[in-house]
Amino acid sequence: MSELASKLPAEPPEKEPNTVNLNLRLPTGKVVKRRFLKSNPLSVVETFCKIELNQVNDLKLICNYPRKDFKDMKALIGTAFDSDTTVIVAKA
Repeated sequence: MSELASKLPAEPPEKEPNTVNLNLRLPTGKVVKRRFLKSNPLSVVETFCKIELNQVNDLKLICNYPRKDFKDMKALIGTAFDSDTTVIVAKA
């Protein structure tokens, strides 16, 4: 897990421009809120979820509305989401 944690960039400050606030609903039912830079790839969100779940298995990231299934973890967060706050479901 420490190897994953070393790949996770620090959370940007609240007033930082070019950030996205995400509400992440994990498979356990827990909801975690975190800010990410729009310039980060989606793999950073996946890494964050893996750390929160204490697991290294692949996760599936889904946006409920509008419905999107994110497959390209290299895509930038800023281009993946339509709004600054998006609920993501991370399914094992």
